[in-house]
Amino acid sequence: MAEAQKQLIPFAMNTRQRRQLNQDDNQKTATIGGQPVNFSIDKVGFLSGFIIKVSGTVTLSAGGALADFGAAGLIQRVKVTLLNGNITVLDLSGYHLKIVNQMLARGFAQDGGGLYTPSSLVYGAPVANGANTWVQEYFVPLGLNFGSAFDTGIINAQSSQNTIVLSVQLANQGTDVVTNYSSSSLTVEVENVYYDVPPITTTRWPLNQLVRRIQQTENITATGDVKHEIERQGILLQAIGVVRCNSSRSNAVDRMTLRTNNSNYVYVEPPSYVQALYEFNYAKPCPTGVMVLDLFHSGEDPTAGTLRDALNLQMYTKTEYIATITAGTTLGSNASFFDVTEVRLVSLTK
Repeated sequence: MAEAQKQLIPFAMNTRQRRQLNQDDNQKTATIGGQPVNFSIDKVGFLSGFIIKVSGTVTLSAGGALADFGAAGLIQRVKVTLLNGNITVLDLSGYHLKIVNQMLARGFAQDGGGLYTPSSLVYGAPVANGANTWVQEYFVPLGLNFGSAFDTGIINAQSSQNTIVLSVQLANQGTDVVTNYSSSSLTVEVENVYYDVPPITTTRWPLNQLVRRIQQTENITATGDVKHEIERQGILLQAIGVVRCNSSRSNAVDRMTLRTNNSNYVYVEPPSYVQALYEFNYAKPCPTGVMVLDLFHSGEDPTAGTLRDALNLQMYTKTEYIATITAGTTLGSNASFFDVTEVRLVSLTK
């Protein structure tokens, strides 16, 4: 008689979250206009993500003003790669990372989002003449969320075959961040957020899945439709669009469209509705130019819900997120872009 199948304990009942500084690489000097700083990540448990802090002194020759992306423009790019750089799971600008963070929890924004004054330990970007103390903290997510889907997309960092690298690159030049920039002295600090690895013989481990958050850019060369074709991989959970016209974020959009197979129109919405839904879902003002499509929300908490509205991209030959730029909008030369971050759930095994 066959032995009865052993019942495994759910992962959530046999683990716990931990937050600790990355031991091998935990603080490095970063330079505006310099090379990326790369952190080799400890072989800890199931990685949920990282907390990064960029802090130090930004010196101005006179009182300044933050550029279009605000203090988040200090970070040009954050990347997380696996398997010696062969798989990229996250590739975002500082501003898109900021929007991703603001979509993780209702009412939260690093800079207060116009709702509250953040702790000086969390955020500060003064622009007075002379030396200013700056600090910014971001969560760099690998897992899907902090709640019911906390174990979706987390990565077993203890595997001897898995080399994980976090890369942070600052802005190309100081004036991309703030006017009257003179100099800076900045460091990046990394903390790991992970879960204990329980015995596989007694516990049901998380599914072998990745959550990929990848940002891409489409040039806006004329008014009318600007099309971003979404990679045909996995399940589309969110698309975060940011419209910039003539070097500034802009709401000069007639409609936002999600279209599949060239003729199936899933959503066709005016930007007022898209931004109203952002404020409804996340309880904070929608920044200028930000057009979020959240297919995972399904009426639940931010970045939580069901897959009711998510798109299985394998079912379509083409999926596009389209911004229709208003006629007569000033675009400028090589100064207008439609940046889109795709958040996709990818299964590594069938």
